[in-house]
Amino acid sequence: MISIWNQPESVKKSNSFDVFAKEPNEKEYIQVFCQHIFVGHQKGEYNPSSLAVFDFDGEVDIKIVYNDEKIAKCDIRPHSYKINALIDNNENSVRFSMNQNNDAPKKVFIRINDDWETKCLHLLTNPVEKNSPDRGAGNIYVIEPGDEIPLVLPEGKDTYYFEKGVHILPQGMWAEIDLEESKPLDRFELLQDGFRLSDCYVGERKLDPIKFILEIKDKKEDSYRLLFDGTENSQSGLIKGGFDQQKGRFVRIKLLGTTLKAGWIFSCVLNEMRLYQPGSDNNIALGKACDGAISSYVNITDGNPATLYTSKNRCANWHAGESFFLSRSNINVYLAPGSVVKGCIASDDYSDISITGRGILDSSELHHDNPKPGEARTGAIWLTGGQNYLIEGITVLDAPMWQIVLNYSQNIIVRNINLIGYVVNADGIHLSGCQNAVVEGCFVRTCDDLIVIYHYGETKNIIVRNCVFLNDDAHVFLYGLGDTPDASIHNMLITDCDIISQQEAPWEPYRFSGVFKFWAHGGNSIENIRIERVRIDSFRDTGKGCVFQFRTELRFAGEQPGKTVRGIYVKDLSVEDSSETPSLISGFSEENQISDIVFENYTRAGRKVLRIEDANIECLGIVRDINFV
Repeated sequence: MISIWNQPESVKKSNSFDVFAKEPNEKEYIQVFCQHIFVGHQKGEYNPSSLAVFDFDGEVDIKIVYNDEKIAKCDIRPHSYKINALIDNNENSVRFSMNQNNDAPKKVFIRINDDWETKCLHLLTNPVEKNSPDRGAGNIYVIEPGDEIPLVLPEGKDTYYFEKGVHILPQGMWAEIDLEESKPLDRFELLQDGFRLSDCYVGERKLDPIKFILEIKDKKEDSYRLLFDGTENSQSGLIKGGFDQQKGRFVRIKLLGTTLKAGWIFSCVLNEMRLYQPGSDNNIALGKACDGAISSYVNITDGNPATLYTSKNRCANWHAGESFFLSRSNINVYLAPGSVVKGCIASDDYSDISITGRGILDSSELHHDNPKPGEARTGAIWLTGGQNYLIEGITVLDAPMWQIVLNYSQNIIVRNINLIGYVVNADGIHLSGCQNAVVEGCFVRTCDDLIVIYHYGETKNIIVRNCVFLNDDAHVFLYGLGDTPDASIHNMLITDCDIISQQEAPWEPYRFSGVFKFWAHGGNSIENIRIERVRIDSFRDTGKGCVFQFRTELRFAGEQPGKTVRGIYVKDLSVEDSSETPSLISGFSEENQISDIVFENYTRAGRKVLRIEDANIECLGIVRDINFV
């Protein structure tokens, strides 16, 4: 069975490839939409590439026509798929067949004439979707292209259903004041607080002019109307404004970042909002009920600080200005096949949230410039501080920063997603401070780290399995770094994954390289990690690829080394080549040593490694109990 859908007309088509699929017993092929995308590198270089996504069960026949030049070579990865491709010189095509695997959906990377970027097709398939929501059910809120997207679903609804077509998500941290009855208003005051990138960053608090919108309505079921447009605001600190008298019961503020053209555009911190009637100096918002985008949001009219860009003083959402907030628990977001949803989705401290479907979450129109200090941009999906998260089946493209962040959360499933990013800091999936998470059946390609776990809090019981990874400039698995106390990383499993390639970062190359980088830091430990049945295809550049680095030494001067890295068990790891950059095991001291590492059936270029001299490993400092069996 094959399920193929078209993308909206506004989605740019790739002219390099024509892609066709059919069931083996059928005579005619069906064309699959081939999309223009970008892939790139951390120094800012990026190139066009191609993407095709469709569903199938059982077996499928594929035909790919390349339109740009004659096919001399075709490399289809992962090599473990053992796809036998036939090059037809007459029509300049490649033909092959493959079988679907529901646990490890076929994610195929096709290289023409030894290229890695422009002459490449990402053919990312899914099993046929079986559990899509019934769009006619009473709990479903169907959104057609052009419909207004509510910040809060109406009573009785729990699912945003995005129909095929293009949708633009609303943006901004928001709060709503209930004045209890309709009252006339003619002016306001906002008491701003300083902003710092996050509590993970130590630096000067910024007090930049905030960009905001005030809205008003009379009844709960009414649509909001504009009360004051503060998108060009130049005031900071105590912000004052007036407007022609309007009457209403509910007043909502949206905080959209700062009005600066570069840097800190996501600062959204407000301590108090005051509302005034004509001729009166009494703040009628004082003490009134307040609803908001995050669960820890307090009544901003009672004089207590409300830090709107984060929750519980943790680095959660740094990018409130561009985010669409899921501001309740028990919310589902469904992206139908053929839907393109533009923007980013966030939630703080809410639980039981799912984002599923076969549509595209497109973050390409968000702010991509990298202000200093860096990492002050927007991701694609940031769900933090809750439990029971499910992200499944969608494709995520072109996030400006860390793409999927699920930090400080429990009971997570990320299944069968396709994730492609090309800018610096566009890490794949962050699971720092998480417990009980599974990442399975996914494809991830970025020019930064792919699976990331920092020492932000105790992290345990994380499984990554049946995935395909392609790294352009950093690590595939980065575990460690960060100096939060008592933030050990332990009980990890990486299994049945394919690494298409890995390449070091362009600055301090050997320091920032490795398919597996386990760098304990800040007095924390990394323990009990199991790696099994992982296959590493030949590196794009053998002089820039590295299999692993296990380290406890100082990262930068003045920081605290890691306590230990120990209990690493590596079974059935195969590296297709044997000329990669040496791996590194580096223990800082007796108190910060690395120990108890076992390699069972570790092969390089088809040869089993039985001693450290043949393993291409450099050992520094205090390293003990490294065994090969």
